[in-house]
Amino acid sequence: KEPTGSQPQTNGSQASYPQQLAKDISVAQKAVDASEKDVAAKNSMNSNGGTTQSQAAQSSKETLANNYIELGDAYYNSDNPKAAIAAYNNALQTTDAVKREALRGLLYAYSADNQIPQAIKAGEDLIAHLQPLVQEDPYVGARIKAYQSDVDRLKTGQQL
Repeated sequence: KEPTGSQPQTNGSQASYPQQLAKDISVAQKAVDASEKDVAAKNSMNSNGGTTQSQAAQSSKETLANNYIELGDAYYNSDNPKAAIAAYNNALQTTDAVKREALRGLLYAYSADNQIPQAIKAGEDLIAHLQPLVQEDPYVGARIKAYQSDVDRLKTGQQL
């Protein structure tokens, strides 16, 4: 059970954990909605051309994709893997900049939703995506081993 994103904070607050999870989903959905409007506006401006506008549109897409990841994490943390899967897939369709986070989320959300073949594929895709980064960051190698262990567990019928 890996995705956590921004864990709900209930220390000292009146909100219960389920109420905080619902608030996290609401905040993340509002961020997605605002980012979608921003991307649409920048795409319509981008039809006039120009490198600066194109860079602004790409930046907006990355923000939107990150907001989808946050929404997916909020849904996952709320035990709603189907909605999490949709959010992570939306992130993947928006830009490759969040591929690592989206595939990680899909690995665990598919597993939680008992879609084991899809979970295995997401895990294998994640590992393949991370392999070229091992030389740059030793931590990546440790993450690959952990993800491979999770994929192997799924292949042998174990739950994550």
